[in-house]
Order: sequence, then C-alpha cells, then structure tokens
Amino acid sequence: MNATISNRGGRLATLAVGTILFAAAGCGGSDDDESTAASEPTTAETASTDGEALAAAVDEYAAYVRREAAALTDSTAEFVAAVDAGEVERAKEIYPSARVHFERIEPVASAFGDLDPDIDGRAGDIPPDEWGGYHRIEKALWVHGSTKGLEPITAELVDDVGNLDAVANREEFEAPDIAQGSVDLLGEVSASKITGEEERYSHTDLWDFEANVQGAEAGFDALKPTLERADPKLVAEIEKQFEAMYDLLDGYRRGDGFVLYDTLTPKDTRELARQVDALAESLSRVPSLVG
Repeated sequence: MNATISNRGGRLATLAVGTILFAAAGCGGSDDDESTAASEPTTAETASTDGEALAAAVDEYAAYVRREAAALTDSTAEFVAAVDAGEVERAKEIYPSARVHFERIEPVASAFGDLDPDIDGRAGDIPPDEWGGYHRIEKALWVHGSTKGLEPITAELVDDVGNLDAVANREEFEAPDIAQGSVDLLGEVSASKITGEEERYSHTDLWDFEANVQGAEAGFDALKPTLERADPKLVAEIEKQFEAMYDLLDGYRRGDGFVLYDTLTPKDTRELARQVDALAESLSRVPSLVG
C-alpha cells in the first residue's frame, strides 16, 4: 500500500514539474511573441510614415518646379533681348538652352492650363493668327532668318512665362500626378517627339529629350524614399533604365549641347525610341505605389 502511494506520488510529482516547465516555456514564448510584435510597425505607423514621405516628396518636387520656372523666366528674358535686338545668331544660340527649363517641368504641364500651348504650341496645333510662343520665334529665326515684326510675340512670351512662374509658386501637386505625368511625357516623346516634329526648324530636339528625361528623373528621385520601401527591385530597375537613357544620349553630345536631330539615322531614332519606351514601362509601375 505504501509502495503504491509512493509510486503514485512520484508520478504526480513528475507531472507537476512537467506542467510547471511547460507553463514556464509557454510564458516565455508569449513574451517573445509580444516583443516581436512590438518591434514591428503597425499598419497605422506604416501609413503614417508613407504619408510623411509622400508629403516630403511633393514638397521637394514642387521646389524643383519653382526653381525651373524661375530659371525659365531668366533664360526667356535673355532670349527675348537677343530677338528684340535683331541678333539672329545670338538668339539661335540661346534658344535650345533657354527652353530646357520648360521641358523639365512638362510632367506637370497640365497644371499650367493654356500657358502650355501659348508658350510651347507648334504650327498646325494652333490657328495661325493665334500662334505665338517659342516655336513661332523658332520659325522666324531658322526659316526666315529675321526677327522683323516679332515684338508683339516676344512681349507676349515674356508675359506668359511670368504667369507660368506665378502659377508654379502657388500650385499644389499630388504624388500620383507627378508619377503619371512623367510616364505620359515619355510616352509623348516616344510617340511623337521622336519624329522631330517639335523642333522642326532648329532640329534641337535632343536638348528637349534630355530635359524631359531630367524632369521625369526629378519626380522619381523625389518619390524614391517611398518606392524603396514598397519595391526596392523596381527602384533599381528604374535607375538602370535612366542610366541607359543618359548613356545613349551622351553618344550624340557635342560640346555643351548635341548634334542636330536631322543628322540622326533611322536606326539612331529607333534606338532612342526603344530606350524611352523601356524607361516609360518601368516608370509606369510607380503611380499605383504612390496613389
């Protein structure tokens, strides 16, 4: 009888010790789980971080647009001064570098309303009696070799650029619009600008292409902190495509500018179009990540 009781007591003691150890192990696991959970950001914290990053991105890009708008005001004043003075060759020299500041902010050109076609409208897109801006002056310089009668056109261009500068300083941009604007602009480059239609008189299209790519890159750079958290592989892919785009453009660089576009072969333009398409395809995945 005593032996039986003793054996039962041993088994009970063993069970009791096991229960205590199991409970202790269970408690330790709970603490580890709670510690892990506490170290991981909550959905609300992640959303807050992303929201702050996107707000900072929009501010950064808006500052870029304002700097370029201010630079456009200055470069346009210099260009117009040469035109008004009848200095045809000087005006032709300034023309492509003056325009790059406008081309860099074309991803958000829709924010400027009618100022976009007023400044950058091409022949055929606007009624002849309403056509002005840079391309009207471009035709006079390269086709007619004269600045005669351009005073009303240059005065209006200065006013329009000044108004664009004012809009740039009060406009509020949105992250998805910045991203989508870059994609749309590169699509326009590939579909129509690649034909040389924009700078049809001066053939300075490559200045425009580079500026368009720079503008798209400025938007991407501003959004990069958010994108690196969402899809770091996509960020690396886009950076690779930008590098390839610049490498291709560098092949046509001469001095401070580029060769004239009408010297490129059909093979050259096809290569440019393919790379623009590749860059645009990669960037097309950005809007959904910042919306």
